[in-house]
Amino acid sequence: PPLTTIRQPMAELARTATEILIAGGDINHRRLPHTLVERASVAPPKGPSHE
Repeated sequence: PPLTTIRQPMAELARTATEILIAGGDINHRRLPHTLVERASVAPPKGPSHE
């Protein structure tokens, strides 16, 4: 079945990575917008969980 994925803005990701590298490569955390794309691989649980 088609898999559920996370859509990420690749152009913005590349631009942000380039800016970080040009600024000296300081590694830090950045949050970029993302979207859950639900496809046929998503379904409710079949029964009670045993966790």
